[in-house]
Amino acid sequence: MTPRMSVESQTPAWTEGSLAQPIRVAVVDDHKILRDSIRVLLGAEADMEWVGEACDGAEAVGLVARTSPDIVLMDLSMPGTDGLTATQQIVSSRSPARIVVLTTSADPDHVRLSLEAGAAAVVDKDGNPATILAGIRSVVGADHAPCV
Repeated sequence: MTPRMSVESQTPAWTEGSLAQPIRVAVVDDHKILRDSIRVLLGAEADMEWVGEACDGAEAVGLVARTSPDIVLMDLSMPGTDGLTATQQIVSSRSPARIVVLTTSADPDHVRLSLEAGAAAVVDKDGNPATILAGIRSVVGADHAPCV
């Protein structure tokens, strides 16, 4: 996904530190405390907007269809439909949403599988909250290969 282009100027609406429109973020994780924490984290950022949450992959697919987020923060390990399957379904639906996988696993196979499923980035959810925000911003502004 390239940065949004304003109709009037045909220049990117998103630049470091400013946005004509906020980055719309949906959060998918089976732990409510993590979803709530990320909602608070996003609420403190002038360039980001929380648009909804889901507790499993099946719910995530519907959420993306209803809310059209720019970014989906997706947990991999959830009961029911897991994050890899949901990522594949969202990507195959031709949604413009970019998937940022949140994982506690540094397993290279999880990273590889996430990127093969269509994720734009993989971020360690046990890290600093700034890492999650940087992951979101890098994907929105990315014209390069996925960050990991």
